[in-house]
Amino acid sequence: MTDISLPFEETKTSVHSEEALLLQRFRALAKDQCALSGVSLYGQLVIGLSLYLYPFVSTPGYLSILLTLPFLLFLSLSARRLLKNTPPGENLLLFTGGKGLGKIFAFFFSLIFFLDSLLAAYALTAMMQRVLPDMSALLISLSVTAVMAITIAGSDLYALHRLARFLRWIFLFLFFFCALTTLSSGSMGHFFPLLGAGEESIFRGALWLMGCMGGACCPFIMPLSRESHGPLLEKKRLLLWPLLSALAAGMLSAMLSAFLMPFYALSRPESLGWRLLLIPHISPSLAVWSLFLCGQMFLMLVTLAAGVTRSSAMLCLSIGNDRHKPLLITLLLFLQVPFCALNLESIESFLRMIAPFRGVLAGGMICLMLLLSGIRKRRERREMAP
Repeated sequence: MTDISLPFEETKTSVHSEEALLLQRFRALAKDQCALSGVSLYGQLVIGLSLYLYPFVSTPGYLSILLTLPFLLFLSLSARRLLKNTPPGENLLLFTGGKGLGKIFAFFFSLIFFLDSLLAAYALTAMMQRVLPDMSALLISLSVTAVMAITIAGSDLYALHRLARFLRWIFLFLFFFCALTTLSSGSMGHFFPLLGAGEESIFRGALWLMGCMGGACCPFIMPLSRESHGPLLEKKRLLLWPLLSALAAGMLSAMLSAFLMPFYALSRPESLGWRLLLIPHISPSLAVWSLFLCGQMFLMLVTLAAGVTRSSAMLCLSIGNDRHKPLLITLLLFLQVPFCALNLESIESFLRMIAPFRGVLAGGMICLMLLLSGIRKRRERREMAP
């Protein structure tokens, strides 16, 4: 009998154990969380363009967005540094500030994220009123609230993160498609005067937009499991890339608006819903109108959902109980109804006034946590010194 031996090669796989498989899953979760931060930031920039930059800065609004880059880097890199100094499995806020001060930090971050969701809900209602003028703002707001409460108050805590990672490519395609169809309607001369009403208005626009950056320290400050702590710290670009991409997309949106409309036309008094749908108003294509409207609606819905879920998570952290998160999500959604249903200019002015304070709160708390972390390190060095 002839002995036939077959040459078997060693099979190599990327997963050799259950621990390696779990690590891959936590890395995927970290990427999903960072993708959601990027999509949410772009949504806030779109709202900021329509709520403040168009009427008060006009065509040089893209310069205001560019000037927010240092603040964006400060928030994200500082939060990453604080998480790096936090033991695995511990929450950054509770470890850095202690249980008492950490819960206060969590409460103020919940306010920041609630304002994010409130602005998204208000923008969505304004946009829907523009499309459906015969439908009352109250009915629109209640419908959105009911649908969102059923959708995001469920048991799957990570569905929103996975959805944001998928939808970002859809948003990118829709933006470039709508931009290409409107290029023939614009002019390079609309970029001039290059500084618009002057440097002061551009800097004021940048200061206002810093409120949109309040979520730039997510997901570093969110409640984490021990296993999901490490993947967030593997690479700086894991969060920086989605955030910088969102900032670049916001600049391109502002530049496209400036290309399509001159200074005084872009800053003329129009409703928020009209400004949110500026591009399809100029484009003669019916397909652009439909696609842009769908894209803007989904962007606002994802931004709204991100703000509400983050706010409820921070509230649960501040009260020390995670069981009431679905109830808190529903409650926070219904708290937004009065703001959206009362179609008053005073409410829009109020939201425009308080929106920048999100950045003040986030920056102040990050600075305080850096100070507390430095004091703790100095104390540990003294105790270790002979």
